[in-house]
Amino acid sequence: MAHARRKFHELWANHRSQVGEQALKFFGQLYEVERAAADADSQARLEARQTARPLADALNQWLRQQRQRVPDGSATARAIDYSLKRWTALTRYLDDGDIAPFTAVMAPRAVPQEVVNKLIAANDAVLADATLRKRVEDIGGVPTHMAPAEFESFLRRQADTYAALIQSRLLKAE
Repeated sequence: MAHARRKFHELWANHRSQVGEQALKFFGQLYEVERAAADADSQARLEARQTARPLADALNQWLRQQRQRVPDGSATARAIDYSLKRWTALTRYLDDGDIAPFTAVMAPRAVPQEVVNKLIAANDAVLADATLRKRVEDIGGVPTHMAPAEFESFLRRQADTYAALIQSRLLKAE
């Protein structure tokens, strides 16, 4: 969702777009459900996400209505089209308590450890700064720190979850 939300944030930040602003409010409500369920087990997270389905449906309907009002090729049309084209993928997490939407700072394995340490320290500084932490939360983030080994384990679990999901639903790349 973050990449779709970013398109509307850019609309709002660069053009003070009312469509962008309203879309951000919808995304904020969806992120609030995620924030509330962040520490829950997968069943409780799924139950919380089910309460977000009407919000997602309302956003989808609203985006379709707005799309009819904006000219093809405009920044607003591109932002809306991006979300609508990917709607199924964007909302797949609502039907699964094990899928964890996240954003992370990562570096290739070849990056020197001293550079990795600087990235970790900078990230920790952001998480420790109340003002910056609030800014991240205001855009729907749930700031969390994981040590590299812990994050690697998290990514492995996510890969296993997605692999099982893809296999069980016989999904294929488009």
